[in-house]
This record gives sequence, C-alpha cells and structure tokens, in this order.
Amino acid sequence: MSRILLAWELGDNYGHIATLLPVARILRQRGHEILFAVKNHSAAGELLKDEDFRCITSPRVSPIILQRHPPASFADILFGVGFGCPHALAVLVQSWRKIFDDFKPDVVVTQYAPIARLSACLSGFPCLQLHTGFECPPDTRPFPSFRRHLRLSPEDLLARERTLLANINLVSSRGGHCGFESLQEALKGDVDLLATLPELDHYRSRSDGCYIGPISLREGGIPLQWSGRKSRHLFVYLRPFPGIEAILKILKEQDVDVIACVPGIDRRLFIQFGSEFLRISSSCVRLSEILTGMDVAITHAGHGTTAAVFLAGVPMLMIPTTVEQCLMSSNIVSQGSGIGLSKKRVAEYFAGALEMLLGDQGYQRKAAELARKYADYDQNRVVMRIANTIERLPQWLIHQRMINNKNFIE
Repeated sequence: MSRILLAWELGDNYGHIATLLPVARILRQRGHEILFAVKNHSAAGELLKDEDFRCITSPRVSPIILQRHPPASFADILFGVGFGCPHALAVLVQSWRKIFDDFKPDVVVTQYAPIARLSACLSGFPCLQLHTGFECPPDTRPFPSFRRHLRLSPEDLLARERTLLANINLVSSRGGHCGFESLQEALKGDVDLLATLPELDHYRSRSDGCYIGPISLREGGIPLQWSGRKSRHLFVYLRPFPGIEAILKILKEQDVDVIACVPGIDRRLFIQFGSEFLRISSSCVRLSEILTGMDVAITHAGHGTTAAVFLAGVPMLMIPTTVEQCLMSSNIVSQGSGIGLSKKRVAEYFAGALEMLLGDQGYQRKAAELARKYADYDQNRVVMRIANTIERLPQWLIHQRMINNKNFIE
C-alpha cells in the first residue's frame, strides 16, 4: 500500500476536484491511502462529502501580494499566487513540506498546484501533474501571451519569467538545492499528463504534449431528467454574475425545457424564475442523466463541463468570465460548434445568440462531427491508466536515475 497526496491550489469551482476524484477512487480501491489537499473546502466538500476521503486545506498566499492588473501570461498568474515574492514563496514551500513530513506520501499528484509541485521536487517526492491545459503552458520561452492586444515583446515576457525564476532559485538555494535553468524547467513534474483533447487545449499552438483525454464527474450531482413535454432541451451551468438575471428572464420566455445549475444563486432569482420548465439547482447536476437529448449547453466555458458536452456532440453558448474560459470559448468558436458572448453584452445579444444556435443546424452538425472523432473515448480506461502510472512512478524514477548515472559514468 502507498500513500498518495492529491493537491489542488489554484482556480475555482468543481472542475479541479472532478478531475482528481475518479483517480482517487481507483487508487483507494487498490488499497492505497489517500489525502486530498484542496484550495476550496466548499467546492471540494460538495463532491467529497459522501466519499469519506481525508481532506485538508492547501497552503494559501497572503492576498497582500496579489497583483492588481490582469495577467498577460501564465508567469503573471504565478506572480500573484506566491512566486512573485521570495518570502511568501518560502513560507508556502515550507508549509507544503510540513504536510509532506506529516503524511509521508509515496507520490504527489497535482492539479493546478505549482507550489506543491515545486515543494515535492525540493523534498524529493515523485510528482505526477494532471493538467487540463491552461495550467501547463507549452514548453516555450517565453510562455505565450494571453493578451495579444498589449503587444508585449518576447523580452518583456522573459523579464517577468526571470524575476520568478530568481525567486524560485533563491528559495531552492536556501534548502541546499541546485537552481533551475528556466521557469519552464521549475514547473515540470516527473510526469506531466494533459487530461484534455487537442481541440480543447487552451494553448492551440502546442506542438507536443501527452494528451490522455478529459475527466469529468458525469455521475456526480443530483439526478434530474428532461420533462418530456418540450421539444428543445437546454442545460445551463453558470455562476452568479451581473448578467444572470437577464439570462434567466429570457430563458423563462422560451418554449424550451431548461435545467439550470447555478451554485450560489440568489434566492430571489430562484423564486422569481424557477418554474416547471426552468428548473434551477444550486447544487451539481448529474450530467449523465441529461446529455442525451440536450440541444444546447450554456456555460462559462469551464474545462470539465465543456469537455463532457463536447464529447456528447452538443453545441455551446459560452459566456466566459476569466482568461482561461476566454481561451476555451475561442477554441469552440473557431471549430464552428458554438458561440461566444461577452459577459458585458449579455442583455443585448443573448437572445439572438440562443436563437441562432437553436435555428442553425450547422452548429449541430459540426458539434456532432467533432464528437464522432472520439466516439470510442472511454474515461474509465483513461483513469485506470493514470492510476497505473501513479503506482509505477517511484520505481520508474529509480530506474531512470540508474540509467542516467550509468550513462554519466560511461
């Protein structure tokens, strides 16, 4: 039996735990001891409440050092979560090392947890990183810019990366470790897997990468079904934002059957707009129950829901609220299987965009065509392969080091 620590540090909502949970279940079935270290106990708690996994809170950065301008590249995101301040980074690394000392993991598995990964490296623990794309930029220097309109030069981007690298190497040297040659090297795991598809990769320019396919909790959440009394079925997964009231008002006026998952929805909106054909839930909804028959999905373009809907061949209306979601929305739009809408223009354009998706069969045909490409995709097989890799990782690393030492001696 091994001890496996599953770490999540950055990002919000259900998707991060939803990626890790199926792997954790398999590993526990095989007799391994599991510990979750999670950023958000509220989101994790809803998915883990009936699972009986041990769960702790991952170390957090002080909000004082958070940057105030929108990130232009992944380096900017790292700056704002601890890498931009050597003292804060040292404290976070020490906090993770305390967790490692207490739990003594045989393998660390991370999902959007770059400081946990760095800490595992400095502590000598094998680390497998399970990415959905965004949190694993291409291995290029500099990392790609999210905001091309800023027209930042490669040197501008590299200057930011050098600052972070200097902070990382300062923390590493204090622990008696050699420095890294690049930020890209410092962020690599012993194994990096992309739990996504090339069509859904936030970095469409990636020339390599180990794509294993997306993981989502289609069986998680409360079971709901279409009423069977409307010919059109819409699924909504949105978080409360300024445009949500306008969306619910428009949906209530449509001759459609709507199942809406809106975690944290204001009770006033729930009472005002909830109806027989507009069922609103503040909890997760079991996707497996409603993917069949779904005509359109309306989301923020988060990876987990987008992947499940993509594989089901359903067109999407996307209203991104973060840069990560904007990149995903752009992917779907560029492939002709969805429409992206600015969160600031919802009141003006939502009704027209929905009418276009429901009336233009081209979106349906393109979504179905893309889904057929992955008709044989088997998430259970992917999860089994990940579990096998995690189990073999310690011995594989020992073997690799023996080979490298032999080559060095020869």
